[in-house]
Amino acid sequence: GSEHKIHTLCGISSLQYFCARIGLSYENMDVVSLHGRQKSILGHISYNRYTFVLTGGDNNAAIILKDLFENGLGDIKVTAGEMLSMPEERIVSGNVSELLEHQFDSLTVLMFENINYKNKESSLLDKDFIRKKIPMTKQEVRWISVNTLNIKPADIVFDIGAGSGSVAIEMCRKAYKGIVYAIE
Repeated sequence: GSEHKIHTLCGISSLQYFCARIGLSYENMDVVSLHGRQKSILGHISYNRYTFVLTGGDNNAAIILKDLFENGLGDIKVTAGEMLSMPEERIVSGNVSELLEHQFDSLTVLMFENINYKNKESSLLDKDFIRKKIPMTKQEVRWISVNTLNIKPADIVFDIGAGSGSVAIEMCRKAYKGIVYAIE
């Protein structure tokens, strides 16, 4: 038999290229691929200062920005890079609401910066909720119950009989990459 030598050449990823172009380190960044995937990035952006998103398919840049805007994250800073390393390369920055009307190529990556990100590991206190006279599960009971469930970040969780929703909200902090359904 004949011998063949195989050489592997590693290319530069869109994350590496984009971060170099915008002068940002990616060592403490949350990286999410929505290329051909259906999932929400609300938790990623809520609990991380920087979130890099690889878009694609039904999850293009315009759809993602619209979803964030409709969920109250219109003030989050975003930098979009399209057609990276090609002659048509374009990089634009602004907040989500400012970039809503932009048209983006299907080869677009997004970098979100949330300076008001929250620590997903900290539990919510009763005073963190606005509820007037509506009864709510007390904070110690929420903490014990939710921690006993051992919810993982990508879990799908149901809170049936959700009441005020305080337990479901606590569950969302644990299943920030998954989905929590609150049914009352």
